[in-house]
Amino acid sequence: MTRVLCLVGLTTIFSGCRAQSSTEAPEAPDVTRLRSRYAAATGQLTPATAPLVATGIHAKLGQLAEGQSILGELVGVLGALDGEGGSGGGESVAEGLEAQAEALTFTADGWARIRHVCRGFSGADPPDAAKNGRIDLYGTYATKSEGLDDVVWGTLVRCRLPAGADTRQELDGGVTLDLPSFGRGGGRVALDLTWLDEAGEKVPLVLDFAFDPSGALTVAQELPDATFVLVGLRLDDTAGSILTVDDAAGRWGCRVSVDGKHGECLRTALGAEVGFSW
Repeated sequence: MTRVLCLVGLTTIFSGCRAQSSTEAPEAPDVTRLRSRYAAATGQLTPATAPLVATGIHAKLGQLAEGQSILGELVGVLGALDGEGGSGGGESVAEGLEAQAEALTFTADGWARIRHVCRGFSGADPPDAAKNGRIDLYGTYATKSEGLDDVVWGTLVRCRLPAGADTRQELDGGVTLDLPSFGRGGGRVALDLTWLDEAGEKVPLVLDFAFDPSGALTVAQELPDATFVLVGLRLDDTAGSILTVDDAAGRWGCRVSVDGKHGECLRTALGAEVGFSW
């Protein structure tokens, strides 16, 4: 019989507390492509492809900043499922949530749903799902001791979040997170969202990236021959101008202009430094 972890808090509700035996666990999305995409680069960085990579990454900087902000929101919500917060008994607190007195235990092939009320444009609104929307996330687990499986997924429904000084964002669509060891060593994210911007226009926000605990991002950048390279950057660097680029042969270090139209890439090969500029 399926049991579902049940926690309640001011802004987040674990639902399904009284799951019936007929309840079927939701099916996790297939992340094979997402994982293989960030396993190894298949393309070559050359004087011809480097400008395409640099300008492509420059064009994605705004979306990547948005994606990193959404990732931070999701990881904060998922903190409620980490550690002892999922023990199903006793007094436990995780991200401001308290375990219900009627706690449920983990059993094999269980699942949990988290319903999180979004924080609103100010970032500090009282919980109001009708006004500010919600995030629904799902996770499955085989045993209590192993915790959640690597893949967590769900939807954002008219989710209003702050997006910096004097800006607002409202998000709808799907998210998939691949989080080995609950993301402690990093992970991969795929977003398929629409973003209602300040002008009231719906803008697609469709991208994927990998991240590590330090905050560095890795983005798969496609090349004209349908191969790709893996570009590492930190958004706190000046306009993303310092990049590492892994291609099929190794790693390059690149410094590019803020518009991505000019730059230089260097690497060490066979004991000698080689490079090019554009």
